[in-house]
Amino acid sequence: YLDDIETFTKAKNGIQKGIDVCKQQLEDLDNRIVEAGKNITSVQPTVDEINRSLKSYGFTNFKIEGRGLGSALILEFLLYYMTKPEYRLRVREEIYLDNMLDLF
Repeated sequence: YLDDIETFTKAKNGIQKGIDVCKQQLEDLDNRIVEAGKNITSVQPTVDEINRSLKSYGFTNFKIEGRGLGSALILEFLLYYMTKPEYRLRVREEIYLDNMLDLF
């Protein structure tokens, strides 16, 4: 019984270390993206800084988006809020396959 607990504890600790490494890598990549964005003439660095400040104050379910929301993303919002779940796939396919629309 104690061997099972020890094995489980080792596995749990190993998984947690892996998660911690992934979190650090994600944070490093986020920092690299922010640094690279500072060289671009746009409002994105300011938006990134505001979002970083919001996150540090615990606002994890909210962030500011730039004006560059693509039409495909807007379509996904509309599908989510205005289409019954059972029809979303069919509506999405019809809209994406419609050559008259410029989604990308």
